[in-house]
Amino acid sequence: MAQQPSDMFGVRERTFVILGAGQGIGHATATMFAWAGARLVCVDRDPALAESVARQVGGLAVTGDVTNRVDMKRTFADAAKWAGGKLAGAIDIVGIADVRSILEFDDADWDRQFDLNLRHAYLTMQESMPYLDRDSSLVFVSSLSGSKVCGVETVYGAAKAAMDQLVRGAAVEFGPRGIRVNAVAPGFVRTPRLNAALSEQFWSGLKSYVPTGGAAEPDDVAGPLLFLCSRLASNINGVVLPIDGGVSVKAAIPDIPFRGQATRAK
Repeated sequence: MAQQPSDMFGVRERTFVILGAGQGIGHATATMFAWAGARLVCVDRDPALAESVARQVGGLAVTGDVTNRVDMKRTFADAAKWAGGKLAGAIDIVGIADVRSILEFDDADWDRQFDLNLRHAYLTMQESMPYLDRDSSLVFVSSLSGSKVCGVETVYGAAKAAMDQLVRGAAVEFGPRGIRVNAVAPGFVRTPRLNAALSEQFWSGLKSYVPTGGAAEPDDVAGPLLFLCSRLASNINGVVLPIDGGVSVKAAIPDIPFRGQATRAK
């Protein structure tokens, strides 16, 4: 990246924990925070991915299961020890959609979707709390599916909708402690996992559907995550910020054929 700027974001030499840092949005976020001068604890369930990104950004690699309380307790304790006491915040990027009908889920599938898309947010809030500085930030990655019906992502969407409400409630509860809580809600993002799962024809088709002309890249999500953790967002709390190119505000109606001034029959 270009030469590091002055500390306009207020994150230089402050320590953030990035959950799901190994690839995609997590890797882009680690890179962007490092560019802004932050110290980073890079958490991933894959040891090789955690080590790789930590090496690139000069951070600490931690391996663990973010849905497991014991692992999360250890993660934040190790992060705070490495930081010298206090943490400036955590960015939780973990989430996987199980795309199929509600009728195809069994109880174990349901529990797994809520673990992978919600439980870790609850654990992050609880286990990070003893180590957070008064001027700190928790930011979570939600989804367009949390507010809109996106095909057969209903169970995933229910978990993300619950995350959105958890974020709002935590923002009110933790605000007096000096801890801000926000989320971003991406639409279509070209992560390695989705690039492998979806065809180029699908991505090309989005160009006519997304108002800004196509899917986001991981950096397009990493930038808002940095902003929400920065002093530029010091009075933003309880927000779920859409990052979807305008999809969530677009009415699902056919194109209107007339142009110019519309007339109405009397």
